[in-house]
Amino acid sequence: MLCPKCGAQLANNAKYCYSCGDVISNPQDTYVADTTVRDMFLKSSGRLNRLRYFKRSVVVGIFKVLMMLILLIMLKLFNVDLDDLDLFHIVIVVYIVFTVFFYFLYVRRLQDLNKNNTLAIIRTVSGLVLLFLTATQDETTVLSLIVSLITLYIDLYLLFADGTHGRNDYGADPLGRV
Repeated sequence: MLCPKCGAQLANNAKYCYSCGDVISNPQDTYVADTTVRDMFLKSSGRLNRLRYFKRSVVVGIFKVLMMLILLIMLKLFNVDLDDLDLFHIVIVVYIVFTVFFYFLYVRRLQDLNKNNTLAIIRTVSGLVLLFLTATQDETTVLSLIVSLITLYIDLYLLFADGTHGRNDYGADPLGRV
């Protein structure tokens, strides 16, 4: 957990901050930082501030691209004719797998904004709809434009909206603000 006054890393059962000396009165008022990879990427509860959201989104995006490259290299090594295999199906499978990781990031970022997961569901579905529209080569429709704008709006909101100051319905402020 983090000290609400100075932000120093503390033991979960700390009674006072070893850095600034502040008394930790209520453990619920202090943010408990993620320590495992599972907590960072597959946890659906707890607040996630903008910077952590951005960093984790970049990590998931890089892994998504690397996974697609590894799959393509493996297909080449095993002499799979890429003309026989629809390359787009590989992209779809990787996209859907990594959509799970992004969904958890969306949910936690929305919790920092004191919002429920409705926008996370809308963002995830809109991404899948865009993938489907691309698969059907129907990219120039008005529907595609509308879904793209919805996706862009939600992405910008998640990236730039300031989290709730202090404790909210989903926990303590990850930045230690009161």
